[in-house]
Amino acid sequence: NGRTSWIACKEQSRLLRIDLVTGRKTGTVRLDAPVTAVANGAGWVWALDADSTLYRVDARRARVTKRIGLPASAAYNIWIGGGSVWAAGDAD
Repeated sequence: NGRTSWIACKEQSRLLRIDLVTGRKTGTVRLDAPVTAVANGAGWVWALDADSTLYRVDARRARVTKRIGLPASAAYNIWIGGGSVWAAGDAD
């Protein structure tokens, strides 16, 4: 909606939703491992953790709706394009 932004907090293994007008935290999502990347697209917020797990997050409810284990030993980035979510990482 242009009023909020999602920020990765690696040290606390969570995502923070920040209201860009007030600067206040309006939501928190805890992940299973330190966050390495976050992206917004395809109707969801997407996060990647240090264990190469991709999370689909409902932005309105600030809740994980799906976890996907990726076949990579060190996934480190995600992006949205062509109707898909893409992840970059080191293959096993």
